[in-house]
Amino acid sequence: MPAEPALEITGLEVTYGGTAALRGVTVSVRAGELLALLGPSGSGKTTLLHAVAGFLDPAAGTIRLAGTTVTGDGRPVPPERRDLAVVFQNYALWPHLTALDTVAYPVRRRGADRASARAEAREILGQLGIAHLAGRRPAELSGGEQQRVGLARALARRPSVYLFD
Repeated sequence: MPAEPALEITGLEVTYGGTAALRGVTVSVRAGELLALLGPSGSGKTTLLHAVAGFLDPAAGTIRLAGTTVTGDGRPVPPERRDLAVVFQNYALWPHLTALDTVAYPVRRRGADRASARAEAREILGQLGIAHLAGRRPAELSGGEQQRVGLARALARRPSVYLFD
């Protein structure tokens, strides 16, 4: 019997003020598979990712992550309880946290103590070639460096599904 898809979307509809942004979207992505959404600005790519992440509630449809319904059963699973990580267009880094603490945050959420979380964060920053940025805050980083810190934070989450906007 094949494993459940890592991500399964069925009949998804999202509206803004009565205007349909997405209508009838159905997608299935297996574990280890990559899916890229291409389209012009305003075509609904970010809207779809935000629905999957749980940042907005669809008008209709079902979203399942690894066989678990996270949207569509009347009781949506909140974003922080979904087994996924998002790398945002604007990186969404906390201005008061260093790169090290930003990357350590999801490790702490998994239950690691502060020292272990920071050690894992240092390792991830090193793997991305940005360990030297560990003590810097977002305002002290270039756009590309901020993007890599956002990626490092997503990797530290260790989710089943990664969403890149």
